[in-house]
Amino acid sequence: MENVPAEFRSIIIGNPFDELNIYEYDMDVTSVTIEKRQTNEKADTVYCVVRFDNEYYQFTRHLKMCFNYYAQGGWILDNCSEYSPAEWKVVKCPLSADDVAYVCDYPQVELEKYTFDGENGTASFYFNVEDVRNNGAFSGTMAVDCQFDGEKWSYTKNSDAIEFIWDIIGTWSYSKVEKTSYDSTVNEITVTIRNFDQSSVSMDGTWYMNSYFSLFGRSKTTIPLDDAERVKVGMDRALVELWENPNYYGMHSYVRFYPDKVEAAYTSPSSQHFGPIELERVAELEQAEDDSNKVVDYKVDIPSGFEEQEVEGVTKAWYNMEDRSNVNVNITEKDSAFKKITAEALKDAMVQLFEESYSMTPTITDKYFTSEEVCGMPAYQYSYEIELNGVEMTQLVVCIDADKTYTVTYTDTTGSWMGEFETSAKNINLTFE
Repeated sequence: MENVPAEFRSIIIGNPFDELNIYEYDMDVTSVTIEKRQTNEKADTVYCVVRFDNEYYQFTRHLKMCFNYYAQGGWILDNCSEYSPAEWKVVKCPLSADDVAYVCDYPQVELEKYTFDGENGTASFYFNVEDVRNNGAFSGTMAVDCQFDGEKWSYTKNSDAIEFIWDIIGTWSYSKVEKTSYDSTVNEITVTIRNFDQSSVSMDGTWYMNSYFSLFGRSKTTIPLDDAERVKVGMDRALVELWENPNYYGMHSYVRFYPDKVEAAYTSPSSQHFGPIELERVAELEQAEDDSNKVVDYKVDIPSGFEEQEVEGVTKAWYNMEDRSNVNVNITEKDSAFKKITAEALKDAMVQLFEESYSMTPTITDKYFTSEEVCGMPAYQYSYEIELNGVEMTQLVVCIDADKTYTVTYTDTTGSWMGEFETSAKNINLTFE
């Protein structure tokens, strides 16, 4: 046994869980069996099977040892080589659960079970994963399968049993601190997720290039999760894309939810781009929902000679069939930027809207802007004259901030209706629950 060279007694094993990626073991020679031998007075060639053992491994090597006899020195081993591949067995797994857990890439893992097959050199570790993030939590089981090939350990990870449980029901927002009177970038973003499960996502989203856009409604839609063109849900992100938002005349917008952040962006028909901008979570849904001041009915006095007509995108509309003067009511979700609305912002938004949507620039002349409450609710009244391609009209907008945003718009194409419109505006009535 003492003739076995030192280089065969030391075994280097590749170990991906070790800092140096290798581990060296000193082995004990526990048995030597001679298979065949050829000898004479000057040479001795021995073919033997040598077994090496330590706490973790057992190797069986087939060694050809060549001895030569020298007048001075006697029998000396001049050469030792392997004449057949080594056989091995893992007696005890050298891998610890703590070391293997490091490759799971999750900060909180706990060993659930462990299997080991020394004959085939396999060890499998199953870890329970619980990783709480800002917008949900990773949960499930991570499997790390380790394989020994006689020289090194390798591993594969299987995270198929891990899912991200999204906790995104609530409200996120972005608000630009400094604004100019005519600003082509987004000033306000508010996103509220009301439902998110395995069948649908229900979302309210508002993108403001400035506050006047609240007069034109906002995006509210329920989208099936199996609609791959609009919703993609995975462990790393949940993507909701609102293609061709009708309330914004062809605007493309999206919201992306990541485990630790939320982003929103849009592109408009005029090739403007915004974002992605990161949103801040401002409230859980329970906090965001406010059932106080819930309106169950409303009443707007309509002058005689006006007939109700259906108009797409408008809650209710009445038209005078002779001169096309009209009154319309639009009910949208509550506007978080309501208190920031000014006449200047509304005017600039209208100019921008007409330029982007119709490539025309209107001339708008303010008449008055007031902030008189309606039925005890915050409200504003904005009256102005507008001229577009030689056509003049006068409009009065009454916007009320209750459980939702109630906007009544009066349009006088002849100049003869505004007296009755102003009387109607003063008598708008809301009925609360």
